[in-house]
Parts: sequence; C-alpha cells; structure tokens
Amino acid sequence: MAGTDPFPFDAECDIAAVTYGPGEPPDALIAAFVSRLTDPGYRVAGMVQRGACRDGHIGREVTLFPWEERLILTDAHDPRFAGIETRIMGVLDLRPDLVVLNRFGWLERCGGGWRRVIARAMDLGLPVLVPVPQVIFRDWLDYTGGLSVRLSGSAPALEDWWQSMRSEHLPGTRQNWCMTLK
Repeated sequence: MAGTDPFPFDAECDIAAVTYGPGEPPDALIAAFVSRLTDPGYRVAGMVQRGACRDGHIGREVTLFPWEERLILTDAHDPRFAGIETRIMGVLDLRPDLVVLNRFGWLERCGGGWRRVIARAMDLGLPVLVPVPQVIFRDWLDYTGGLSVRLSGSAPALEDWWQSMRSEHLPGTRQNWCMTLK
C-alpha cells in the first residue's frame, strides 16, 4: 500500500463503505439508491457501476453523475479514466449532496484510483459513499484512519445513513453518522 495521504480525516467526516463479499456485487443496490436520490432532486456526483455489460462487450457499464452519461469502460486502465476523474473533481466545488464512487479496490490500495476524489470530497466536507470488498476492508480502514461507517449491503442501511446526512438540524448542528452511532 502507498504511504499516508496528505489530508487528515477527522471525526466530522461522513464517509461510508458498503461492504460486500464474493457473489454479492453492490452495483444494483447503489444504482437504485442513487436513482432514489436524484428523482427528488438531490445532487449526486461520481460514478456508479452497473455491473458487467449485458450486450456481450468486455468491460463495465458505468454512469457518470451529475451528467447521467453512460459509458462502457474496458478495465481499470481505460484511458478515459483520467478525464472522468477530472470531470468529477470539477463538480465537487459545486458542493453536491453526495459523492458516490464505484469501488475502493486495488488501484486505491496502491495510491491511485479514486483517492484524489475522495480526499477532495472529504476536504470539502461532502458525504461520500463507496463500495468496498470485505477482503480489503482493513485497507479501507487504514486509508480512512478508521473514521468510516461500515454499511451492510442493504437498502435500509443506505437509507438510514442517508437520513442521518439529511437531518433537520440547523446548519452547523447536523450530527454526522459517526456521532449518531455513539
């Protein structure tokens, strides 16, 4: 794994990992959750994976938010990834309601992938939701300094977490998910 990141996580973070095991891809769950959020007008930024391509192509079908643009990426080294990362980084300053990324995986474990996007979102205090394979959850905890919520792969878990983000507290008094669990 790469060294430490140049940003501190703190107890005010609202970052959640949806953990999943072999044969339990979180793609449909995350896609449905994002769809439920965007219908009433919440602003989502990031990339949602829709699983393997259904039409026989090799690769993964993804949707980019907020543009709702669908692409097929061949693999983790697809040359379009750098442009996608740049586009997502560009919308973070618009302060979306939620940042969703398709995975924390081996690229992130090695210091690449979505690490810059996650760091920037956290620096801005934006809620972040990322699926994390159970087998590398310890790496995720190392990366976040242990300051992350672990969610089961269920719609009620996602909804409960989201409701804690959207509480009715006055600005500056909103309790984050970690504080709610204390």
